[in-house]
Amino acid sequence: MNRKLYKKELALWKAVTKEDIKINRYIPEEMTEKKKDRIKEKPKPLNPNLNFNKKRNYLDGEKEVLTNDKLQVNKRMKSKLVRGLIRPEAILDLHGFNRLEAEKTLKTFINTCINQEKRCILIITGKKKTTLGSKSILRELIPNWLDEEKYASLVLAHSYAIQKDGGDGARYVLLRKKRLINEKNC
Repeated sequence: MNRKLYKKELALWKAVTKEDIKINRYIPEEMTEKKKDRIKEKPKPLNPNLNFNKKRNYLDGEKEVLTNDKLQVNKRMKSKLVRGLIRPEAILDLHGFNRLEAEKTLKTFINTCINQEKRCILIITGKKKTTLGSKSILRELIPNWLDEEKYASLVLAHSYAIQKDGGDGARYVLLRKKRLINEKNC
């Protein structure tokens, strides 16, 4: 409220509040010390010598979006990809494929989807969790393949799928637009 009180309003307020008991505003020193203990230290700056271009181990639970060209995918698009809000327009199931078959199939599938102007695809590899602890080879290889240079002109970003689409055993892949690929190759 920005206006001043009228004399009648001020008199009424004083009459109402004259018998009020003021609250003690004293705070014991113990309380203030506890508050100081809770204050976090400032984070240390990142080491400039860190290498962010190293091969990633995708089996250690890295869930972030991985992009070949960080300038091409904005935060909102990354967020939509991770949360599964960009629905896949095509699905490739690589169950039962060996390494060579899977790589050939993946390359032709991505090229076909780009020619059909599809933007988001789902690649299912499977988790293959056994009692012996072995893990799916394709699940480990596909993210590394998508990060390689031969796919850099085709793939914008990729991320693990949400649980209903396969979770850790599947990946969303965001493809470049066909016209952008043609411009890059010229």
